[in-house]
Amino acid sequence: MTQPQIIRRQTDGLIDFDFYRAETTALRRQAMRDARTLRTAGLAVAVQAAVVGLVLSLAVPAWLAARAQASDADIRAAKEQPMWPLRARAEQLRLRLVNATGGNAVH
Repeated sequence: MTQPQIIRRQTDGLIDFDFYRAETTALRRQAMRDARTLRTAGLAVAVQAAVVGLVLSLAVPAWLAARAQASDADIRAAKEQPMWPLRARAEQLRLRLVNATGGNAVH
């Protein structure tokens, strides 16, 4: 079942075009305000994305360089010291043997 559409009329029976014109104007103005808000929000999101991209493009290479330098330092430290406990213990025993024999231990 459909309900009849109520049409606003003036007292003399004519359609009240002024009422519909005012309502349409109010709806149009609201739509323009909403469009401006959406456009501003879209622009704000685009600016934020550009700023994040710029910050990342500047920060990531510096971070990678710092990480690479730390990695080089870690590699040098690892080369200077035995990495595994068994190797460390073997190195300690070898040094004790070298010291005990006066440096004549076989390698």
